[in-house]
Amino acid sequence: MNLTDSWFWGQSIQITRGGYKLEDMSNAILAWSLVSTMSIFTMMLSWNSSSTTLFQIEAVAQKQGNSTSVHANNNRNLTNEGVSLLVLGKYNEAISLFDKVLAVEPNNTLALTNKATALVYLQKYDEALSVYDKALHIEPNNTGIINSKGNVLVSLHKYNEAISLFDKALAVEPNNAYALSLKGISLAGLYKHNEAITLFDKALAVDPSNVQTLTNKGNALDNLGKHQEAIQYYDKALAIQPNDVVALEDKGSALDLLGEYNEAIINYDKALTLDPRNVDVLYNKGVALGKLGDYAQAIQYYDQTLSIESNYTGALIGKGFALHQLGNNDQAIVYYDKALTIDPSNADTLTNKAVALAALQRHNEAIKYYDKALAIRPNLQYATIGKRLSLEALNQIQIK
Repeated sequence: MNLTDSWFWGQSIQITRGGYKLEDMSNAILAWSLVSTMSIFTMMLSWNSSSTTLFQIEAVAQKQGNSTSVHANNNRNLTNEGVSLLVLGKYNEAISLFDKVLAVEPNNTLALTNKATALVYLQKYDEALSVYDKALHIEPNNTGIINSKGNVLVSLHKYNEAISLFDKALAVEPNNAYALSLKGISLAGLYKHNEAITLFDKALAVDPSNVQTLTNKGNALDNLGKHQEAIQYYDKALAIQPNDVVALEDKGSALDLLGEYNEAIINYDKALTLDPRNVDVLYNKGVALGKLGDYAQAIQYYDQTLSIESNYTGALIGKGFALHQLGNNDQAIVYYDKALTIDPSNADTLTNKAVALAALQRHNEAIKYYDKALAIRPNLQYATIGKRLSLEALNQIQIK
């Protein structure tokens, strides 16, 4: 009996989605800025172009600065320069300019909000939230600032706090598509996918062509096991924006879950043409190749993933399993150990290591790892079966 063939892919390796990721949002912050009028609903910041963004910023600054004073003009210029640096990823330099504005105009919500955005990119989340609070103290009903703060809370998995803020925004603007969509993402983070879909539908009623909201609705449907329906929404998103990497990845994930691995790979390849260093897509392609039994090629994609992100747990586990399937159990154990260093309580990885040990006839060690897995998940069927098989093997050895 080959224990791993029947269960590993469904238990230990999980494909990722590019829209909202319930496992880990910490590396996918949406730092929406008050000065941007773009609608962004997934956990990433996208700028149409630096020139467009700066034009929008200048327009807002001019609305705020009716005074023709030197200070007003200077602060307007500093704010625009700060946002230029923000777009270029020079966050500390941008903050310095926003601070200069705030030294003269401490209640300048434009500078406060952009400073908070820069702090988010520097992963200084507590400071960012504090700056948003200062802005909200000045403009408590500003839905842009409310949504921005709420979005940071979403990325920190503080979904209930975020929902409270989005409800405040929606009390001011019931048809605020941005708040509706972010509240939907928050509900999805709480595994309330049906409620999330209701919010995404409301957002789409306001903005029916929003690619991110279409993709997020697809993700919610996918999480409910409605993979075909999910693909319809990914296709709607891709009809509008054919080169959307997130929608391509998510469509591939849905196809994978339907067992259509070759079709999934086609979508992953399209995504990788656009973003060749996207670790989630590289990893997902490795998973699909493994499911097709092409373990050698799967390892190549896991290696590419790990060359970019060395602690990518799924790729470590996936490479371990592929090595096991190729008969290289000693090396498989090396990669399981690396994964267990990162996540020592992962019962599936513990079971996989036990299976590899058993394949090496190291049944006593295997039983120890089955026991560790069962201590974490007592009803883990395959650990129970594996332990029984190792006990039987030891008994046969003793009889001989």
